[in-house]
Amino acid sequence: MEIILINKVVIFDMDGTLFQTELILEPSLKETLNKLDEHNVPYIENPIERYNEIMGVPLSEVWRNLLYTSSKGYTELANGLFQKSLVNSINTGKSKLYDFVEVALSDIKDKGYDIFIASNGDEKYLKAIYDYHGLDKYIQHQHTKQWRQI
Repeated sequence: MEIILINKVVIFDMDGTLFQTELILEPSLKETLNKLDEHNVPYIENPIERYNEIMGVPLSEVWRNLLYTSSKGYTELANGLFQKSLVNSINTGKSKLYDFVEVALSDIKDKGYDIFIASNGDEKYLKAIYDYHGLDKYIQHQHTKQWRQI
């Protein structure tokens, strides 16, 4: 006889569910745009407004919408600058989990559930959130947009 164990699982998205992404997104985008200016990378007028309209799409789509040219070099530069700014914002205490997230995660874990995060966020960005906010004590598995466990 074969025995199959099925764990109880809860799956969360990170951005906008557990993590108050809005606290760091716009400041990081503004910083990125300022650095793109230094590199003479052209982008559309009112990029913040456009970003707010498309928020949540993959970053490759963000840069296709904000940059005048979607050349790989400009896209990689913009994405790298943006990710660096996001991680720096997290590591310098500018980020925050939603109220009672840790209480809820602790309660869920205490009830015997495994907690998973599935996110389209960049690995370094998500790792910064886990490390800074100490989420590893609650969350057993995290999968990024590359669908690899980090």
